[in-house]
Amino acid sequence: MTIPAFKFFNSLSLRVLVLTVAFVIISEAIILVPSIARSYQDILQQKIDNAYWINNFISKPSKGDQADLLDALNAYSIQFNRDGRAYTIKTTPIMQSTADINLMDANLLSLAKLSLSALWSNDSRAIRISGIPSKDSAAVIQIILDETPIRRSLADYVSRNIQLSVSVAIITALLVFAALQFYMVGPLQRISAAMTAFRIDPENPSKSFHPSRRMDEIGTTERELSHMQNGLRMALRQKARLAALGAAVTKINHDLRNILSTAQLVSDRLANIDDPNVQKLTPRLLAAIDRANNLCESTLDYAKEGLPQIKRSHFSLAALAREVAQSQTISDDVRILDIQIPESLQIHADRDEMFRVLINLVRNAIQAGAQHITITSEYKQGMTFIRIADDGPGLKPTARERLFQPFAGSTRKGGTGLGLTIARDLMRAHDGDILLLETSDHGTVFQLSLPDVNANGEPSASV
Repeated sequence: MTIPAFKFFNSLSLRVLVLTVAFVIISEAIILVPSIARSYQDILQQKIDNAYWINNFISKPSKGDQADLLDALNAYSIQFNRDGRAYTIKTTPIMQSTADINLMDANLLSLAKLSLSALWSNDSRAIRISGIPSKDSAAVIQIILDETPIRRSLADYVSRNIQLSVSVAIITALLVFAALQFYMVGPLQRISAAMTAFRIDPENPSKSFHPSRRMDEIGTTERELSHMQNGLRMALRQKARLAALGAAVTKINHDLRNILSTAQLVSDRLANIDDPNVQKLTPRLLAAIDRANNLCESTLDYAKEGLPQIKRSHFSLAALAREVAQSQTISDDVRILDIQIPESLQIHADRDEMFRVLINLVRNAIQAGAQHITITSEYKQGMTFIRIADDGPGLKPTARERLFQPFAGSTRKGGTGLGLTIARDLMRAHDGDILLLETSDHGTVFQLSLPDVNANGEPSASV
């Protein structure tokens, strides 16, 4: 992915590069101080060893040889001590030392201080070095010499070390930068660009992000981003379809209410017929028409304001369940609902909206092919639990994944999935919920949970 040049200086890539160089240089600087101390020690020890070997080759040096020996070591004085015997080679006049360095007792910290002092000093001074030769532990040698050549050697070493450290820092930074650019920064830029494109045009399928096959955290982020985009895109489509459906329902509702008004007038006339069967069925018909009118009004309110306003009252759950059963049968001899609810169980809820919840679940079960539906209830710890169990064929896996999504969670072919969506919205408006307890080839069980509260929102006895 090509990044404009002016953006590079504000990018994560440049920060990674600069930080890597800085960290490597800091690490090298921390290591450099002990390295300088060791180098300083090696230089001084080499002076001791050179003096020792020269002394072995020249057992009785003449005055000329002594001068050459001192010049070779840049020394003013050399003192040899071995087995209690000692002799000194020195210049005339002898240069007095201004600092004493005992390599036999020196530690790393003291050597670090001495080496840094030698580097920062600009004065030409003489120093006395005492040490043991590397090849003869019985001998002790003291040298008084000029510190200037040592300072030059040490400065050359530091200069080479700094150049090497900078080179290592740059090479390491470039390698780390290349690795991070390939494994992290590049993929993050790709994810960022995909998020920006999705924000600009979220409904365009061509802007979908295609994740890689990586199995690390970046790969997980890519896959989750892809899933999120697909889910949001689907949700936007559903919202658009719901908005279009809401507009259509609002227009249809007006005409439907007129039709229901005509049906209600006809039903009122049917109530005056003396036929016993007509007298028996007319109240059910009138109740259905009234409920349809209320549904139209609540649908208009939902389209304008969202969820309906819950109007709570205490009523018998068993009586409500019987109304649901009667609305699904024409003859009392045909019963597919088995109501196992105590007559004493009272719930505090909106009766019409709870009817809508139960009727949606019952109709879904019947349309799915259920021949027998059982409604049971249980009151426990301030909650009323209502279970609707059927003997239908169960829900398909695709329906289970998006069970409460409109236009996506339908349990049958050609369904919209709005029944369960409306049921869940109504239960949540009651501060309750709906849950799929189980589903298999032997049937499906839904559970409604409804908190029992009074008008003040406090727990209230239901039984």
